[in-house]
Amino acid sequence: MLVDTALSFLALLALLVAGPAQCSPEDSESFGGTAMQGPLRFPTQVLHRQSAKATCSASAFGKQTCIFRNVCFLWRRDVPTGGWSINVTQPQTYNYISSSQAETAQVDVLLRKHLDRVTEGTSIRLQYGVNITDMASLPLTDDASFNLNKSISLEVEHAVTLLWRVGGLQESFGHALINQAYPMFLALTDQLGEEPPQYLQVLVTPEQWQGPVLPHVLSNMVSQRMRLLANYFQGVRERGKDGVCFRTLLLGDGGYAAASWASLANSGQQERHTYATGPSMFSSRNWWSFRRHAMQVAGVVQDKPNSRPLILLNDKRYRDAPGSSVLQDDRRMILDIEQLANDIRQAYPHTDVIPVRFRELAWPDQLRLLSTSTVFITTQGSSAFRLVFLPLGSSCIMVGSPELPGEQEWQSFHELDRWFPLNYVRLERYPIPYSNTSDEFVVWRKPGHWEPGGQEAARRWWLYNAHVRLHLARLKPMLDRALLV
Repeated sequence: MLVDTALSFLALLALLVAGPAQCSPEDSESFGGTAMQGPLRFPTQVLHRQSAKATCSASAFGKQTCIFRNVCFLWRRDVPTGGWSINVTQPQTYNYISSSQAETAQVDVLLRKHLDRVTEGTSIRLQYGVNITDMASLPLTDDASFNLNKSISLEVEHAVTLLWRVGGLQESFGHALINQAYPMFLALTDQLGEEPPQYLQVLVTPEQWQGPVLPHVLSNMVSQRMRLLANYFQGVRERGKDGVCFRTLLLGDGGYAAASWASLANSGQQERHTYATGPSMFSSRNWWSFRRHAMQVAGVVQDKPNSRPLILLNDKRYRDAPGSSVLQDDRRMILDIEQLANDIRQAYPHTDVIPVRFRELAWPDQLRLLSTSTVFITTQGSSAFRLVFLPLGSSCIMVGSPELPGEQEWQSFHELDRWFPLNYVRLERYPIPYSNTSDEFVVWRKPGHWEPGGQEAARRWWLYNAHVRLHLARLKPMLDRALLV
């Protein structure tokens, strides 16, 4: 029986108009995406079982991560209604769990709000539709798929699925980690505990990756099943299915993404003041849980000890093409790094000292080195964020930047102060004094790199990004403490 569209219904009609996904070969090969050929239009009917409940982590919408059970996406307009009845009753309310108090909400409204948020600014359009009231009788068994009325075939997704909207440009390892991977993990733990299941997947919007860094970080640290939502739907269609049912669908970022952006050094967001007053999401316990999860995703054995202390030096030089013999310079490099490594070996002959160009290593190999190292020596900045993967009892010697007197915006060690209150790693600070005659730093402007407007602002920015030269005499007291000499 058909109903008047003016009535209130429990389900949604989502019109997903997916433009051509501009996926690089790396996207399709590494992250399971299926490149879409030309514009694809498929109406998507969002259904949920009438007996379903939404469980949310908070009462405030912006702080929520919610679980919806048995949500189905069906992209056929000509769905026959034979055998199905159409609900004409008023929307039913359901209880969900709040971090502060028990409240009620209409599951359909809550689902729509979260879907609207995750699809905002994309080609996805949501409209009200019809509800199938006997969804509770659908045979959502352990079978991979099932048929309805012998003409509609739906795929069943048993993996816990997080639907996530990626925001901002994530051009560096550190920003991809701080602003996306870590908030994504915290959103999962809101609902699934400190050890999310390994059999999970993440579907992201909008319709294409903005560079290779973010999908690399997310698929290596959160879930290897990391796909674009449009590509995922396309894959279901290519398998001859009329839709897909998610047994467990998570929506909402828990407010962690906004909080991470507000914590940036030069953040202009209004939420930045809450970093100093509210409970910080950047706790040592959270980082340790994230570390454990990332190592499980990568299949790296936890903290296998070395026979000799291992000292890693962060060598930020890199090859811009595989097999190239030319090393490119990056910002904040440790100068004369091979000589420094030799000096440390002579001073501590019982140790292994390795300058590491992390960009040239596969992520599991990076993790194996980091998780078994005794000391990590690095300049500050994005690549230094690997310190969270160091083992219990290790040390990180963070090298600062020269600062002009009274510098307020680009300060040394602000990343340690904001993001890494770790108690499982000893954090040592190696300051670089500012002097016009100092041999401890070299200011170098990387061609084509962003810089702030104005001559003075640009000068301070590149001073913050200067190369540094370490002296063993200054470094030795920190190494003595780290190596218990």
